[in-house]
Amino acid sequence: MLRNTLLAGSSAANGSFGILSGLPNTVCVQCVRWKRKPLWLGTAKSKLFRIPERPKIPKDETIELLRLHNNYRTLVRSIRHHITEAVIGSQARVDTELRAKQEEEDFARCVALNNEWNESKAKARDERLAKAREVRREEILRKIIAQEQLAAKQLENIEKTVKRVKEEAVTFITEKNIDQAIEDALNNPVDHNWALDLEGTIHRGKYVQPQANEGQRQKRMQPGV
Repeated sequence: MLRNTLLAGSSAANGSFGILSGLPNTVCVQCVRWKRKPLWLGTAKSKLFRIPERPKIPKDETIELLRLHNNYRTLVRSIRHHITEAVIGSQARVDTELRAKQEEEDFARCVALNNEWNESKAKARDERLAKAREVRREEILRKIIAQEQLAAKQLENIEKTVKRVKEEAVTFITEKNIDQAIEDALNNPVDHNWALDLEGTIHRGKYVQPQANEGQRQKRMQPGV
């Protein structure tokens, strides 16, 4: 029946419905059974109180099975020992003195290589530091020269200022010539109130004496050269 159902389903898939051509919505049904009973279902009721009968093996057959089993274990054990001895024999025997000597030689070689690396690194570091010192020395020298030039320029400006002040010191008013300066100022009045027209003519003037009814000074312009 299952075979017929599968054939009918395959025929329907191929377009030839065969004997089921008249049935609508033909479905392919496949039955799936467990290979064994699931463990979570427990013991069946029919076998709940069943006591299995112990198999009865003849004595001579038991002796023969025991002999075969012992032979198998003996053969496997001998093969295992043989492989172990072969592996151990293939390994090189380690000489303690030779190994210590090799370790010392290896250590000496590593120390020599390390010293060589240290020397190369120290040489490169000395060159780098020498270049850095040279650059630093040039920078410091440049700053010193710039400071000296600035100090020399400031000193030159100070000397010029001192020289100018000394030249102007002749006209300074001191305690000795203050009376003469006052007298010269009164005898030679200076009027800084002057004007300049578009033709470039300077028009000078001076303040007139204040009137009785005026509180401010009046200007009087007079033509001049």
